[in-house]
Amino acid sequence: MSEAATAYERDTRNVSRDFQESNDTVEATVPTCNTQLQEGQIRLFNIQLDDGEQIEGFLEIFDHRSAPEYIAQSYVCGESRCDREISVNGKPHYVKTNLFVALQQTRKALRQRSAGRRLGGGALITWLWIDAVCINQSNPQELEIQIRFMEHIYRRASSTFVSIGTLRKSHGLISRVSELLAIEARASRL
Repeated sequence: MSEAATAYERDTRNVSRDFQESNDTVEATVPTCNTQLQEGQIRLFNIQLDDGEQIEGFLEIFDHRSAPEYIAQSYVCGESRCDREISVNGKPHYVKTNLFVALQQTRKALRQRSAGRRLGGGALITWLWIDAVCINQSNPQELEIQIRFMEHIYRRASSTFVSIGTLRKSHGLISRVSELLAIEARASRL
């Protein structure tokens, strides 16, 4: 196992331990997709564009060569606990606040695109790749494979949405940079 995968596994165990200590619902930390990914496969999250606070969607496994267009979600991990609930495959899945905010921002941007697509035609991309949701965080073998594959995942994405979380308006320039980064950034295709 690579050094990066080992560190990632250790950090994931710490998050799970912190979650267990602060919540009674331990089952929620169990991955919502029990099928292990094989080399060359990715798991994508199809986000539902419903209104409301709750983030909902489902996971599906694809061979990377035949995966539908997707958006890679990039966000600041932060130090918060996994205490924000989203629904994945109809089951609760807990994520950090910064990811929850990033998903809300992405869903809002996709909803705005959806309104435009109804008028102008074209396909709307609702598939997302998000490390904390699309990689089984409790499976060291899958973590190692997916970490090695991340560069390809980001290059293959049709877009990358970047979120650096929420900032107070008093941060001036940093607040403006945050707004600019929340706008879709085209993934580089080297």
